This record gives sequence, C-alpha cells and structure tokens, in this order.
Amino acid sequence: MYLTQGPYFTKKFLEFKRKYKNFEVVETGWPKLDIYYSEKNKYDTEKSELLKSYNAKKIILYAPTFSPSLTSAPFLVNEIKSAAKNINYLILIKFHDLMSKDLINTYKVISKENANVIFIEDNNIIKYLLLSDLMVSDTSSVIYEFLLLNKPVITYKNINKTIYWDNSTNYNNLQEKIITNLENDPFSSQRKYIQDEYHPYSDGKSAERMLNAAKKFVHNNGVPAKRKLPIDRALKINSIFGKPIKNTFNGRKSEKLSALLITYNEIRNIDAVIENLKFADEIIIVDSYSTDGTVEAIKKHPKVSLIQRAFKNYSDQKAYALSLAQNKWVLFIDADERIPDDLQQEILKTINNKNINISAFFVYRTFMFNNKILRFCGWQNDKNYRLFNKEKVAFSTKRIVH
Repeated sequence: MYLTQGPYFTKKFLEFKRKYKNFEVVETGWPKLDIYYSEKNKYDTEKSELLKSYNAKKIILYAPTFSPSLTSAPFLVNEIKSAAKNINYLILIKFHDLMSKDLINTYKVISKENANVIFIEDNNIIKYLLLSDLMVSDTSSVIYEFLLLNKPVITYKNINKTIYWDNSTNYNNLQEKIITNLENDPFSSQRKYIQDEYHPYSDGKSAERMLNAAKKFVHNNGVPAKRKLPIDRALKINSIFGKPIKNTFNGRKSEKLSALLITYNEIRNIDAVIENLKFADEIIIVDSYSTDGTVEAIKKHPKVSLIQRAFKNYSDQKAYALSLAQNKWVLFIDADERIPDDLQQEILKTINNKNINISAFFVYRTFMFNNKILRFCGWQNDKNYRLFNKEKVAFSTKRIVH
C-alpha cells in the first residue's frame, strides 16, 4: 500500500496501480506537516513581542540551501544588507549546519552590524517557518513547506522545472521583490494550486490517517508470512534494520528485568542506550555528576530512575547500582553498548525459563571503530558478564576495575 500526500501524487500512483494491479493507494496527507497545523498559533505571542521589540511590521526568513553549487548565500550578501536598511523588516537568517563556515561568519557579521537582523543558531526551523511572513531561499526543499503554510516565497536560481512562486535568474532586486510579494502577493493563485494538489490537509491529522489506513489494510488483507524481494534489496534492508527475528518471546513474564548503567558525560550515547533498553522492566542510571547535559537528557525519560553519586571507583559504583535493582535478574551495560533485537528476545526467554539454574551469563561483544566491525586483533573473542541473578552475584569492592 502506498500512502500519498495529495491529489497530484495520488493520480500518479493510481496510474501505476492500474498497470501493476498489486498494491493499494490511500491518500492521507504528509505527517511531517502535522506539527505545522497543530502548532500554527503557538508562536503568535512571541511574534507580536518580536515585532514590537524591533519596531518592525513583517518578519523575513532567509533560509538558503548549503549545497555549494546551489546556494545563494555568497551572492546575496549585499542584497540582505540593503534589505536590512528597511526598518519595517525583521530579518531572520537560518543556515543549515553544513553551510560553509566562512559564509556563516559573514552573515553573523551582518547580524551584528544591523539591529534588525538575527542570525538563528537554533536547530528547530519549524518555529521560524511559523513565525515568518515571507521566505527568501534558492533550491532548498523547505520552500514547499513554507508554501503549504500559504505564505509567499522568493527564490534565486531555483532549479525546479515547474515553479509556482517568485523566482529570479539573477541575484538582485531583493528589496523590490519583498515589497511586491508582501503587498500584492502576485503568486497567491499558484500557491493555492500547490496547496490543493500537493497537500490539501490542514487538520494536523495526516499521521492518524496513515495509522488508520494501515490498520484497515492489515485487517482486510492480513500480513504475508514472507515478502519476495530481490537479493540486493533484502541485503540492504537487513543492513539497515537487522535480520528478522525468528524466535520472539511471546510467553508470560514470570521474571522482571532491571537494566543498570553508570554514567559520566555520556550525552552522545544516553538517549540511544535508554531507547535500546526499553525492553527491560526497570532502568536505573547512577550518574557521577555529569556536566555535558547527560543528566538533563536522562530527566526527559520519566520511566528512568536517576541517582547522582560521587564516583569512587568502578567496582564501588557498580556495586551501589546493583543494590538499587528491584528485580532478581539484572542486565548491566555501558552507555556506548547496545543490545541487538535478537539478543533482547533471547534474554527475555532465558530469564523466564522456569528450569534455569544458571547464575550469570557471558555476552559476546562486537567492537566498532569508525562504524566498522573490528574482526581481528583478539577483540573479536571478547566477552563479559552482563546478565546475572543478583541474589547470587556481587561486585567485589576489593578488586579495582581499570
């Protein structure tokens, strides 16, 4: 089943459906845009305060692409400076993280020299799309999201074959174009076509429609036991998502699992490892007063128990963490480790086996360097106790790890 954004895409997929006759087409809208409509008025107060603070009437967003061959940033420096002379405009400059550092610095200087120019370093562009009245760009894909908010767009040397907004083939006349588009809005009818054909849904419920369509499809058609795929496609999917799990745990839980970590400055890993451990019934993290945002990140996960404690040594800290576990079976891992899906299922099956009489289990570890597996040098045989029965196991504080 193909889920489409709007009539323009639906028509094309229906043509394919009539030709191939082996899939369904349901128009649901684009879930990425739900937040634009559900939070459409979220920043109204902030916008009013901004305009009042800067004594401006309109907010202009400059959001070019970072691609060196397509970006307008090197060529619009003087045009942005000229536009900034009009005090009726508050100009927001939002660059992609991959934009040239020299260009970033150039526009930061413009911001410092002009009171009504703000260089945005926040990663959330959605907020600024909602705040702004007009966008200036080039061949950035974000212009379509702005158009679907029914706001005018000005681009420079956009490479699309069909253009439904004000596009210039030379890098000048920005001020005139801003005035024309704000006051006369000459491309409003073309913009309406984009809305009607590309995404006519403004209720913020596209994701809900997608889920309902999927549920209905599965209810009517079931789920095939196996999917026929070309070998190259199957290998690609397996490399991204892992191989399908053949033996999932479907029994009744007789034992619960406590997952334990000790941390210090693990901001790069903490969200991912917490997500990875959600198959456990309890997650406890003992943190040694991190200073890099790790603690704040942990607090965003309400089901995680966080305890801060001064670090003495690894054995002492792990022994303390173990004392906090509420369940008999404990999984102790490091923040930069991950439990693969098939191992998660094996752990659940193992601890819920009533006939088990083993106190602790080794886990083999795969070491990674630059996203590649280290297959030799002896580390390929590394194993560590990771899963154990806390009633029969303890960390010796007399032995100092590392």
